[in-house]
Amino acid sequence: MTDNSHFLGQVEDILTWFSLAESRGKALPLSMFDGAEPLTEGYLASANGVADLGSLVPLLNERVKPSDVGGKCDVAWIGNSDAHQWTDDGARVPTGDDGGFRYGFMRVRVRHGADRIFRNTRDKTFTMSCIDVAAVRKDDARVESNTLFCGFKGGRWSPIGAGDPLYHHRVSIEHTELALKLAFARRYNWSVLIGYAGCPRLRFATDAYGARESFRLRDIPEGKSRRAALLHWVSEHWRQRRTDAAPHLVQKHLRGAEHFVWNGLRCSVEPAPFELDQLRAGGAG
Repeated sequence: MTDNSHFLGQVEDILTWFSLAESRGKALPLSMFDGAEPLTEGYLASANGVADLGSLVPLLNERVKPSDVGGKCDVAWIGNSDAHQWTDDGARVPTGDDGGFRYGFMRVRVRHGADRIFRNTRDKTFTMSCIDVAAVRKDDARVESNTLFCGFKGGRWSPIGAGDPLYHHRVSIEHTELALKLAFARRYNWSVLIGYAGCPRLRFATDAYGARESFRLRDIPEGKSRRAALLHWVSEHWRQRRTDAAPHLVQKHLRGAEHFVWNGLRCSVEPAPFELDQLRAGGAG
């Protein structure tokens, strides 16, 4: 069993800021970032053996196009708030200054330009991305936010609207490209959503085996003497009941609890969308 203490500490720290953050005025509410995937340095270092990061790593150097994810996605993640700048040759260099912020929250929605979230843009003829960016201040947990836009035309992303060309424009393209990679990987991964009751949740990638092993010591439900089996695949098999004249074939299917409590945190398991599509098509496995 993997020691999850460091992982739990990272998760609880992010969830605490998630729940305490205060959006004032026109700042985006952090409820918009429900289901965000943690990509902070501390989380990534602690998640080895719990989250399945291997499926994402090969994608970081690959280019994922909108068509690779069906032309649309809606992905959120959380990162460190370290500021960065770009050199003349386009290299991204961290400055080491967090600007007084604890975490940065990103949500990218990619849709065709006619979608309602792009109603303020003029060109409705091509795929666009809406990038919502929020950050939580360390001193008072106040949220500051901004929204940027990109358009995909001629095989490349370009920024739309006003903004500093050396920062906002490059950030909008960088975030859009990362969102497509996360969306592509998410189709083939199982997910576990974790959070406090009534608050936004975190999402991390795993598989059926990883979910079962990582949460083997989940809380025993009140009034129960043992833990229910987590959601898992049951292989195709033959079964014969005492009352049956002949055995019958049981198709491959999902069985087990989708919701559970781990160290007081509310958790939900979601199978990989690709596997569910295979099951519906009759070819799971």
